Parts: sequence; C-alpha cells; structure tokens
Amino acid sequence: MKSLKVNGFSRTRFRVGDRASQSPSLGNRFAAILLGLSIPFSGWICWREAQLWLLDQRVLSAAQQSKPWMLQRLRSQAEDCGRGCDPRYGALAAGAYAVLSQADEPQAQRDADRRAALSTAANLVRNDPRSGMAWAVLAYATSLQPERSGCACTELAQSYRYAPYLREQALWRISYGAAHWQELAESARNALLREALWYERLGKADKIAVTTALEGTAPYLTIALRAPGLGAETAPLPSETD
Repeated sequence: MKSLKVNGFSRTRFRVGDRASQSPSLGNRFAAILLGLSIPFSGWICWREAQLWLLDQRVLSAAQQSKPWMLQRLRSQAEDCGRGCDPRYGALAAGAYAVLSQADEPQAQRDADRRAALSTAANLVRNDPRSGMAWAVLAYATSLQPERSGCACTELAQSYRYAPYLREQALWRISYGAAHWQELAESARNALLREALWYERLGKADKIAVTTALEGTAPYLTIALRAPGLGAETAPLPSETD
C-alpha cells in the first residue's frame, strides 16, 4: 500500500483490486437512495398535516366569530379541495362550507356555500363509497339543504353501515339521528344506540355531551338506563329483543 499525505494527515491508498474498500456496497447504495426519496416525502406529509391542522383551526375560529376577513380566508382554503383531494381535507372543506353557509353574509353567498358543502361531500363518497366518514359528511351536508324535505336518513344509515364508530362525527350522528328517530330504519337506530353507549364511556365530558345530545329524544331513556352502576349496562338493546 502507498501512503498519501492529505492536509498533513496520512491516508492509505488501497490496492485497485480491493473493491470492498473502493465503493459502497449495493445495500448501502440502495439505503442511500431510499433515504434520498424519503426526505422530500416526509416533508410533504408534514406540510399536508400542517394544512389540515390550519383548516381545522380556521373552521373552529369562523364558527365562533364571523369576521369577514376570516370567512374569506376560510373559503379560499376550502376551495383548494378539488375532486380528488385528501379525504380528511375534503371532510374539513365540507365542514368549512357548512360553517360559511350559516355566517352573517348575503343569502346568495350562503346558498352557494351550502351547495359547495354538498358537492364536496358528494365527491368524498364518489371517491370512496365504502367510507363511513364520507357518508357522515354527506349526511351532514344534505341536512343543511333548505330544499331537502325530511331526514338525511339514508346517508346516515350508510355512514353507520361502513363505520359503526366515528370519533369525530359521533356526536353529530347521535344528535341528528335521535332528532329523527321515527324516520330511522331499525338497523340505524341500533347502530346509533351502540355508538352512544361507546362514546359516553370515552370520558366524563363525553358522557355529558351524549346526555345533552339525547335530551328530550326517544333514545334518551335507553341510554340513561345503561349508565355504569345501574346494573343494566349489558342489557340487550330494544331491537335485539324483538
């Protein structure tokens, strides 16, 4: 071996035939390629999550205070969701339009936002017809349409069919379904009761939320009697005893 002096340090030049010392192994090259590809992908994921969080915060803010600049900013971000946007982004966009449709703005603009909420939700279902979340969003958007007579019960039943439990949409499904109890199919009623029992066991605040949502409705007593400590937690639901 020959010795090289580089900046005062002695380096060793290996024989030309020693390939292992000349270049990285195939495995190392492959790992380097994967690392190079993963960096921009990870950056994109972080950016997307930040966009979702920002839209979620803007929906909440606009629901609490309808300032014109805030509504316009929310509408602009909701419009970024096209036909094939991320399902979570689409759900938030539909929710954004729903909030905008109830803001203190001209009637024509509110009507346009209601239609946009319905169109965005319909795209979610079209892109993934087996998504319970998409059907729940469509049920919500449908319930806002003034020309709609009756309950969005078909959409609600479909959401329960594909997703018996939904953390984010549970309270709305429970509240809306209970308010239209007589119009719900038996299977949807049973699904609603199960979700209400599940949701109220998530925590004290969640139990209070379920009680508030069901107050004054037909399923209120069914859920109340199955509260922990009353001895009826495991009792069959009414539809299971028929």
